[in-house]
Order: sequence, then C-alpha cells, then structure tokens
Amino acid sequence: MSAEPRDLCQEGGSLEMARKSPAKQRASPRRHLDYSPVKSTLKEACSYWTCRKDGVPCKDKQKIGVLVMLCTSCIAFVGAVLLWTTDIAHNLTLSALVIKNDTQLYDWWKDPPVETTYTLRVFNYTNSDAYLNGKDKKLKLVEIGPYVYRSRRTKVYVEFDEDGEIVTFQDNRTYEFLPDQSIGVSEDDQVIVPNLPLLGSASVMHDSHYIVRMGLATILKTMKVEPFMKMRVGDFFWGYDDPLFNLARNVVPSFSDVPFEDFGLMAAISGVSRDRVSIHTGLKDKKKLGVISKFNGENSLPYWNGYECNRVDGSEGSIFPLLALPKIKIPPPTTKAEAIQEENITEKPEGNNGHHNDTDRSHPEEKSDQLRLTLFNYELCRRFPIVPSEEVEAFGFPAIRFRPAEDVFDDAVKNPRHKCFCDPEQSTCPPSGVFNETPCAYGAPIMLSFPHFYSAEKSLLESFEGLNPVKELHEFSMDILPGLGLPLGGKTRLQLNAMVRKGIWQLNGFPKNLIIPISWFEMEVKDLPEDIRSAIRMVTHTLPQAQQATRWLLLGLSFVLMVAVIALITKRARAECKENRSKKMVLSTDPGKQEEMAFLDRNS
Repeated sequence: MSAEPRDLCQEGGSLEMARKSPAKQRASPRRHLDYSPVKSTLKEACSYWTCRKDGVPCKDKQKIGVLVMLCTSCIAFVGAVLLWTTDIAHNLTLSALVIKNDTQLYDWWKDPPVETTYTLRVFNYTNSDAYLNGKDKKLKLVEIGPYVYRSRRTKVYVEFDEDGEIVTFQDNRTYEFLPDQSIGVSEDDQVIVPNLPLLGSASVMHDSHYIVRMGLATILKTMKVEPFMKMRVGDFFWGYDDPLFNLARNVVPSFSDVPFEDFGLMAAISGVSRDRVSIHTGLKDKKKLGVISKFNGENSLPYWNGYECNRVDGSEGSIFPLLALPKIKIPPPTTKAEAIQEENITEKPEGNNGHHNDTDRSHPEEKSDQLRLTLFNYELCRRFPIVPSEEVEAFGFPAIRFRPAEDVFDDAVKNPRHKCFCDPEQSTCPPSGVFNETPCAYGAPIMLSFPHFYSAEKSLLESFEGLNPVKELHEFSMDILPGLGLPLGGKTRLQLNAMVRKGIWQLNGFPKNLIIPISWFEMEVKDLPEDIRSAIRMVTHTLPQAQQATRWLLLGLSFVLMVAVIALITKRARAECKENRSKKMVLSTDPGKQEEMAFLDRNS
C-alpha cells in the first residue's frame, strides 16, 4: 500500500517506511543506493503542498493570477467594443433630458433662467391724410424703435398624466421695458398708426348685407372713427380703451371671446395664456420629446380646412426632438451665381399669367436628405417648418442654424398643400410671403410676414415708401444645439400686418385688399447663466471626451493584460520544458536514479 507525499513528509521522509510491507522482508542482494536525491524531491513536493497563504497554494495562486488577468482583459475588450459600437454619452443625455418633476431640467424648463429680449418696432405713417385725399400715391413709413423689453416666459398650472409621458401647462409671459437699451425712443412717443379696430370691424362685416354695412359706416361717423389715429406707443402696444373695440365685443359674435378688455398689439400675448398645451416628456418615447400632443385638449386645430393644416404635433419651442438632430445634413453654401439663378426662377414667367406650377420650386418637404424640424407657433396658429442652413457658434458652443422653409408662406398657387390654409376660390388670400391669420384672430384681417416683407413678393412693396427688406436685419433664424436639441441663439422675427377690406366709405381711399404693415418684433436670447453653460459643456464636451478616453483606455488595458498573460504562460512553459529536459538528462546518465524513480513509480 503506497503512502501519499504528505504522509512521507510527516514520517520524516524515510524510504524504509515507504517500502514497509506486512510480508517478511528479505535481504536485498542489490548494492546500497543513495536516496538523498529522492528525499530532496519529496521535500520539494512537501513545500508545494504546505506553501499556503489564505488557504491557496503558491503555484495555484500563479494560475489564478493568470486567469484573473485573462478575464479582465476579455472584459476590458468587450467594454471597449461596446463603447465603440454604442453612444453611451448620447443615451445618458437622452435619459437626462426627460421632463420629470424634481429635476434640474424640469426647473429650467418651467422657469428658464436665460435672459431673453423682446424688441418691438412700429411703423409711423407720416402722410396718412395726403394719401387718403389722393395727393400722395404711396404711403410713407418711418420705422420707430427699437423698444426693448426683458421677456420672461414661465409655465404655470403644470400637470403630469399618470404615466408621466404627457405634461400639460399654460404660458405666463411678462415684459419689462428697458430704457437703457431702447436708444432714442420711449413708450411716450407719439405715432400715427392704422386703426385696427376699424379694420377688424370692416373685415367682419365685409360680406354682410349692404344695409348692415351702411349702418356700420353711420355708427363710425357718429363716433368720429378715422382709418388712422395718433396715439402713444406704450398704449398702442399694451392696451388702451377704444370705444369701437368695446362696441364690437358686445355686438360682433367673433369678438365676444376676445380675452382682453383693452385693445393692444401685445395684449393677447401678455399674462397667463388661456391655451392649455400638452407635450410629450420623452419618458417613453424619446423621439417625441417636447412635441405637442394636444392643444386645448384637442389633437388638432379648428381653424383650417384640412387635417394637415390643423396639425399641432410640432415642438412648443423650448426643446426639440433630440433623436432627429444627428440626421441633419447641412446644404452647401449658395454661390452668388446660384442665388441670381434662383431669384430669376422665382420671378413670374411670361405667358403663364404669373402662375407657378407645383414643380417650379422644389419644396424641402420633398427632399429626403434634408431634415425639417417643426415648430408650433401660437401666434400663427399653425406648424412652422424650419430647415438647417449652416453651422454656427452660439455662446461658444457649436450649433446648427435653422431658417424657415422656402415655402413656409407660399400661397396655394405655388404650393397646393397650403390650400387648406387659404383657398383662393373661397376667400381673399394674400400673395406669397404673407400668411392669413384671420381664422384664429377672432375674424380680424391679421396677416403675418417677415419684417419689411422680406422674401415675399415684390408687389407688396409697391404701395409704400420706407420699406427695405435686408436679409441680415429681417431674416428669421434659430440656432439649435445638436447634442441637446435646445434653442440657444438666432433671432425670431415676424411682422404684423392688416388687410384693408373695403366695404364702408371710410376705407374708400385704400386700394382693394391692400396689406399694410403695423409693427414687427424680434426675440433673442441675450445671455446664459453659468450653471446652464456648465451643464451644456458637460454634455457636449466632457461626456464625449470621457467616453472616447475610456474607449482607448479599455482597449489599451485589454492589450497590455493579454500580452502579460501570454508572456507569463510562455515563461512558465519554457521553465517547465527546461526543467523536464534537465531531469531527463540526469536520469539518462545515472542508472541509480533511474532505479529509484522506477521504485517510486511502483509504490505510488
């Protein structure tokens, strides 16, 4: 019966005890052998089994170390592959941008800490009497301004649905006049402006019976209402007591629902809005982050003649769907020759009665390689498409500048898709470049355009002196951060106009359906607080750089550990090979050692 190496060590490593047998031992006729090498081998075996630390043999620890290094290398390599094939920083940003209560983003969304200015300019009609009397053929306009206000837009009466996917709110807008930035003007300035309550009443009664219109004309004469009036700028902006407006609210059905008592240009967009807006928070569907789901409890508007025009599923303006932005393709800059060619194409061709076919101009909606974001504009009562135009810098951050689509204010002749906004066969529609807002303006003939009729048909300028559209001064633009979907820079510019719809003798001095400019505004973000800048830097710079550094770090760690594992395995294999060769050489030259090893093999 053989003994284990540990037993041999415990018994002193005696060869005689290892060879002990119950049978009677006979004297061996062979010569006496030197067993000291065998004893040495047994001691080495004992040291292998007794060299322990924390219960693990020394040689096993080497094996475990190699195994740990190999596993760590594989894990690091898998992590590097995941970081290279996925955008973890982008996914973390998506999760952080979800609008939910008790978060920093929610506080910023509800009460934006950014400094925003709202600049107003009004057109002063300097020759109104001479024009109405027929002495002057054109109305002379003088732009007065800028009247700069600090604008603050907060969200009140905020409610989340049970799932947290929809949040509903109302806007609360306040304005503070900034005299130091309103250079050369004050709210006490006197201007001559069109009488908007008169134009509104005449428009509402335009299709009424002749007797009704004559009755209105008699009332206006009795009240001494004129087409133009001189008044204080501050009153014109924020409201004044107008007898005709008060009468219209009590008599005209469409005016009875007007939410303000004193008539003013800004009265409808100051204070708490009556409109309840519901948007997606991005909790379940990141593609709909910030997109309106319902407006006043409905998923469409009641103003236009078609579903497409009544859609409300656009951004409410504070944030845009983040997933859409990486698809943006910036169109190449337009050369001067291309600009001239495009201008020639958009002019009225001869022999076609000034009408364009739908194929005369390509529309961005039809281009699959160009992204179109959609902004739902409360003042326009419609979705407002914007397309990327160039890469810019906004407050030190790389951004993409969006501009309105070329066809945004096209009439139904140039763009048949806009027929649901205004059908020329059923109503009086303005030319391209002007949008008829009458259905959502309580029946008033309000028309919106870009300032000075920029990018509109040139015929709109023929009746005026003092209008000079310039791209740098009157263009609408919005700068959006591609990594966050947040609008930072740019200038939102729109102009308020009114259409003169003749039907009473007080308006006989105007051409039929003349569109007269009233005022235009410019909204701009002036500054960002440092905490928002830090958050933007974290998302746009720190996280991507950390992700890139981690990719290379894990890849390098995996390579180094794998090299170390290969080196250790190779070194150990060479050592064992060398040891085996040495033993074989010893055994081959010493017959006695061969006999001893054979004896140990028989008893093992």
